[in-house]
Amino acid sequence: MAINFPNSPSTNDTYVAAGSRWLWNGTAWVRQGTPGTQGNQGVQGATGSTGPQGAQGAQGVQGSTGSTGPQGVQGAQGVQGATGSGGSTGSTGPQGNQGVQGATGSTGAQGADGNFGGATFDYTFSTNTADSDPGTGTLKFNNSSLSGASLMYIDDEDDGGNDIQPFLRTIDDSTSTVKGHVRVSNRLNAADFALFTISGTSTEASGYHKVSVSHVSGASSFSNSEDIIVTFARTGTKGDTGSTGPQGNQGVQGATGAAAGGATGVDYNDNVKVRFGDDQDMEMYFNGSKLKIEPKTSSTTSQLDFEAKDQVYVASLSNGVFLRAGGSNIIDMYGGAYGGIYFHHNNNDKLKLEGGNWTTQGDADWNFIGTNYDIRFDASDGALEFEDNAKAKFGTSDDLQIYHDGSNSFIHNDTGNLRIEIDSGSGDDIQIICPNTTTISDHSFNYQAKFIDNGAVKLYHAGTQRFETKSDGIDVTGEVQCDSLDVDGNADITGNIVLNGDLDLQDSNSIKLGTNDDLNLIHNGSNSHIENYTGGLYIDQNLNDGDIHLRSDNSTGGLLTYVLCDGSEGSVKLYHYGNEKLNTKTDGVNIAGEVQCDSLDVDGTGDFSGYVNFRGGSGAVNVVANSDIRLTNGNWTGDFGCKIQAHANFLYLQGGSAGFSFRSPTGVDRVRIDSNGHLTPASNNTYDLGTSSVRWRVLYTNDLDLSNEGSSNDVDGTWGKWTLQEGEDDLFLINRRNSKKYKINMTEVE
Repeated sequence: MAINFPNSPSTNDTYVAAGSRWLWNGTAWVRQGTPGTQGNQGVQGATGSTGPQGAQGAQGVQGSTGSTGPQGVQGAQGVQGATGSGGSTGSTGPQGNQGVQGATGSTGAQGADGNFGGATFDYTFSTNTADSDPGTGTLKFNNSSLSGASLMYIDDEDDGGNDIQPFLRTIDDSTSTVKGHVRVSNRLNAADFALFTISGTSTEASGYHKVSVSHVSGASSFSNSEDIIVTFARTGTKGDTGSTGPQGNQGVQGATGAAAGGATGVDYNDNVKVRFGDDQDMEMYFNGSKLKIEPKTSSTTSQLDFEAKDQVYVASLSNGVFLRAGGSNIIDMYGGAYGGIYFHHNNNDKLKLEGGNWTTQGDADWNFIGTNYDIRFDASDGALEFEDNAKAKFGTSDDLQIYHDGSNSFIHNDTGNLRIEIDSGSGDDIQIICPNTTTISDHSFNYQAKFIDNGAVKLYHAGTQRFETKSDGIDVTGEVQCDSLDVDGNADITGNIVLNGDLDLQDSNSIKLGTNDDLNLIHNGSNSHIENYTGGLYIDQNLNDGDIHLRSDNSTGGLLTYVLCDGSEGSVKLYHYGNEKLNTKTDGVNIAGEVQCDSLDVDGTGDFSGYVNFRGGSGAVNVVANSDIRLTNGNWTGDFGCKIQAHANFLYLQGGSAGFSFRSPTGVDRVRIDSNGHLTPASNNTYDLGTSSVRWRVLYTNDLDLSNEGSSNDVDGTWGKWTLQEGEDDLFLINRRNSKKYKINMTEVE
């Protein structure tokens, strides 16, 4: 059975339980042995009635304590009298025999305590203490010293962008006084933590929660931007206490067990230690936050072994498993979405495994130690380093090998071709850079090519040099055979050139004729040119009645004549896609079709029987000084968007769909007539109708609306809106702002 030892014992206190006597030696409860046989219990007498209480007498001298006699029959309990003043305590007599232990009565059903659960999230710590949104994945407190913090500010999203609001809204739901616990710890060092109780409600703010906390133990600060994990353990709601069952009859003393404990285990309070070994070398106890197994002193020689027939499991329900030696971190192991294995040396991170990836930390290197040669990944410069003669081999049969033998570097291929390729679409080049001479040789070490640093390139045939580059060109030993010859500069040829093929000149290369290159034939990549620099350029047709044709594409890949010099007629003809449009004659020209021109200067009368369209934009039609436009009165020819016509002895100006606008020479609209015939100024409260010296004689109007809205008068500085209307015998004013109406009092005169 479980033994519940008393709290806060004093040294040499004893306690009897589970058939054994226990002694508190100042550090732990130590079993002292089995008590003697329990004596028989005397018969209990009936309780006598209680008489009235007499007056309190003076206290007598304390007598010596006699030996304890057998317990008499208990009388019936009398009525309790008034309590007298206490006498001095007598000396304690010897302890009587322990009576037979009665059977334990059945325990009433106890309400279930809330479960102590845990949920862990990844966050970053901020030293800022302001009551504000910490930012995504960030946590902070309202005091720079965690021991004095009363509020924790935690963002709604953790470092992974996970929204944990649904969880945060439940952490204060418990009806217990302490709503739960929250533990903040360094993500890679679980020993660096701060523990808090959740002591009040959680307040939801915009983007974050404010959680009432009280510091319990652990660290008083973390560094800014420190990678942390936060674990919540919510206290469950406490159930109602069940009613106490009736006291059972006292049973007969059972036989003494061989050891304390039983099927339900033994309960130990905080810091109560269980020791092992003849000299109590090892201790196991719970210190309030950790279960510790440790040697009694730092100098105690000890070894802790975990052995099992099958597997040995070490598990953490909400955080991690950590291995330490000599006070230093060795291995940290975490599970879950942010899990991993982290290896340390002298408390410095060296290697980690996260998400299936191994990563070195700090300045740690990877060393691959071979029988003869070593390979190292140097973390300081991010390089994979091979010792001399350590080879990188590729292929099933080690077909390709790359290595350095201490003097030279080798790329050795045994199977197939050795190809160095760049993706055809990359636009990049292959560069071989050497500060000395680079050579390519055949299997017999005969030179095939030699590349001299800052010098010539030499090509060989069977070891004999045939080609060499020079500062002013190339030197070829032997014959040059080529399908084509592309000469970018001048070619000095002293003999004749007989071409059995085309003379193919590239863009901007020309054929120059004349001693001084007077005539050039050239194509510049876009157009072809015949350029003459001396005298006239003649195109002669010496055949009698022969013609000269200038032809070009007909838009479908064929050729058509565009200009024809007719030797038999003496005319020049211009064509448009094969159709004659202009033909010179003895008395002028004959044009078939429309004439479109930027300007037309007609010295005589121009008679246009069709439309004249002007597409010149601004200033398309200009009437020069001392000239005018005259319109002859005639029949209305129909409506149009904007039109001028003389009709019915009126000059008609037909406006656009919006009406007319009269504009100043500077492009500012002044007066408008809209499509409904209303005459309005182009801008409000800007233009006058008449002037102080030039007035309209009579203004004919129905109602007269007056308003200075947007400005103010010169009397009281206000603005108004009035309508003047005529009655049969009176004039009326209507205030359009307040709808009040007034009659103007008038006096009749002769």
